[in-house]
Amino acid sequence: MIVALTAGITQTADRAQSPAASVLAAAGYSDFEDYWRSPSEFVEPMNVRRNGWSAVSVLSVPDAQGRENRFYLKRQENQLRYSWRHPIGALTYQYEVEAFQKADSFDLPTAELITYGFRNNGGTRRGIVVTREVALPALSEFQHLAVDWIALLPALRNAGQ
Repeated sequence: MIVALTAGITQTADRAQSPAASVLAAAGYSDFEDYWRSPSEFVEPMNVRRNGWSAVSVLSVPDAQGRENRFYLKRQENQLRYSWRHPIGALTYQYEVEAFQKADSFDLPTAELITYGFRNNGGTRRGIVVTREVALPALSEFQHLAVDWIALLPALRNAGQ
């Protein structure tokens, strides 16, 4: 389920509420301002460009069983992209949300989009995107795939012919 937070009103898709959205709601994240005001401990330096900024922080939220759930909260302010569809500009996160939705419609694997929202407050345009942390496999899971590159060299040399 994807929850769209727009103009202070939460709009939900017609699917049942996801467990991830329930975990976040139980932790007090129910509207745009809850996410926007959360601590600003960014995972990398703030991206300042296009007359605005964007940054990513991690939300660690326990579920009802006490297991930690990690989400990435992306915040953006006045970082606009212009196109024929958006001649006055749209937050670049808007394009990101559209890409998530398009990938989902084709059943392509991608990060799980939990919620997003966009606000225009007195000429300041803000956006948030929340995704679930993607569990990356450990290196040990790939060790059985060790390739004998020396044996493959003849085939690789002929691949482009």
